[in-house]
Amino acid sequence: MNNKFVPLYDSLKPEYFEEREIEVIVLDDKWLKVAEKFIQKKYHNVSHLKELGVVFIIPLDVDTTGEMLRVFSLVLHYLHEVSFYSELFKKYRKDNDIGKKIVSLIRGDVMERKLTDISQWRIVQRYLAKDDPNDFRLFEPHVNPETLHWDKAENNLSQLDARHENLDFTFWKNLNFIGDFFPNKNGEDLVSFNLIDSVMSLVKEKERIKYLYHHQEALWNRLFEEFVGKEKMEELIMNNFEKGFIDVKKEISKY
Repeated sequence: MNNKFVPLYDSLKPEYFEEREIEVIVLDDKWLKVAEKFIQKKYHNVSHLKELGVVFIIPLDVDTTGEMLRVFSLVLHYLHEVSFYSELFKKYRKDNDIGKKIVSLIRGDVMERKLTDISQWRIVQRYLAKDDPNDFRLFEPHVNPETLHWDKAENNLSQLDARHENLDFTFWKNLNFIGDFFPNKNGEDLVSFNLIDSVMSLVKEKERIKYLYHHQEALWNRLFEEFVGKEKMEELIMNNFEKGFIDVKKEISKY
């Protein structure tokens, strides 16, 4: 994707885009073999194309405990993510270099230089821990828009209770950033109560894979939220996305 297709997007212009409803599609079985490596890297069979407004599902047999909730919550998450990036595309539509900016968004570029001012919070638009859990940027103050999309997906799930009496998804509401240490035979384990961490860990239980990085990113967002509030946080991320960081001191002084 990044080596073949994305470089061609440099020449994109605003008139090449149109507004339409997001489309969720289930890919034909013929894509399954081609998608095997993709699934191994993504750890799941649902993804999206921001620039096309498409959320797609790679067809797999759903026969593992937790799999249905994982797929459903991922679809909700990507619907919010596509909407978020659509707003960014609109924001850049009057810029001459819109193609280059779209390429940066699709690649998930994250500023690499170190921030020296403690009031500056880096914007990390992808899960760096999947590539390198020791990436120095994970240990600096930062916000992650992915967590915003998960917050909204969890809120969507909790709203299902009002329509279906036999469901009880309200448990997951506002648990994104919650975790704690629990004793085990070797000492203690950090347990994430984050929805997608929990579901992914359940699906991979036999392989003894445990997920924590969604919880960790949500915790950073929660800390930032304490400064400006949740609604303002999304606005600040959107307005400072191109710059790559938010200067909290300057932003708070404005209001």
